[in-house]
Amino acid sequence: MRMCMTHWDTLKDAIKARGLYEAVSHSGKDVAAKLVDQNTGVTSKNFDPLMYAHNRILENLMSIGGAAVMLQDGCPICYATKVHDAHCKEEGCTFTYDGWIDKAADEALEVHKGLV
Repeated sequence: MRMCMTHWDTLKDAIKARGLYEAVSHSGKDVAAKLVDQNTGVTSKNFDPLMYAHNRILENLMSIGGAAVMLQDGCPICYATKVHDAHCKEEGCTFTYDGWIDKAADEALEVHKGLV
C-alpha cells in the first residue's frame, strides 16, 4: 500500500523539517538492508525515520480501521478520511487524518534522539 504523492511528499517534508532526512534511505534496497540489520537492534545507522513514520501512521490507522486499511488500494490517509466522511454526522465536517503526518514525524524524531 502506498501513500498518494501529496501525503508522501508531506511526510518527507515533515521528516526534513525535523532534520532527519539524511538518515532516510534512498532506495528500496537500502530500506530492506536497514530492516534486516534491525534484527539485532535498532541503531542510528539502521533507523530510517521516513519508513518509521510511515509505519506508525499505518499502525495507528489499523488500530481504528482494522485490516481494511491494509486491504484497500491507495493511500491509507485518504482512505481513512473518506471512511470518516462517509460515517460522520457533523454537518460541514472538515476532519482529515493529515495531522497524523506531523505526529508520526515527531515520534520518529524522538526515537532518533534516543538512538546511539
